Amino acid sequence: MHTRTRLIAILAALSGLALLLVTELGAFQAQQTRVIPVNTVYATFNQEGLKSADEAADNEGLAQAVSAIREMPEQIVLCVGSDVSAAMKSSAVGFSVTKDQAPIVAGSTSETLWVAAYLGTDGSIPAAYRIRAIELKGKILRVAYERDESPTRSCDLLAYMIWAPVGQVEAGAYTLELFDATAGTVTVTRTWQVAVR
Repeated sequence: MHTRTRLIAILAALSGLALLLVTELGAFQAQQTRVIPVNTVYATFNQEGLKSADEAADNEGLAQAVSAIREMPEQIVLCVGSDVSAAMKSSAVGFSVTKDQAPIVAGSTSETLWVAAYLGTDGSIPAAYRIRAIELKGKILRVAYERDESPTRSCDLLAYMIWAPVGQVEAGAYTLELFDATAGTVTVTRTWQVAVR
């Protein structure tokens, strides 16, 4: 009888431990990926589904952002603003942050966190770049794009830039990635600190 009672007690303890283990493992499951809708993205180039940055923002904010990326390699930054014009002005500061500096952006919880990216400069027709997806998984924010290698592109020069609203400003360290979907590689990665003021 004692052996049976002990066995039942051991099985009950093991069941409790198994339940605790399952609960703890659930906390470590992969975080859900949130897709930023492409139709919320503002761009300096034409792509079906994207909004025109030229039409949506004031010239000053766009000019500041374009001026900040002059002769720079592709970049990805975080910025804040209540609308795309404010985000563009904020991104100009972000694009000016050098690689040896620890980038930080601060905003209030009433503002929106935006991701901005500069993909490169090229002719405008046909478009040299296309946004495939923008995804947030935990604090990893990825902008996936593809490059069109058309040999008949126009000779004008266009800065290919985007601004996408991510959501409410939340404090933490975000890892930003530019992902070349054609090559299947991350081309730029950078950690940005977000502070709530």
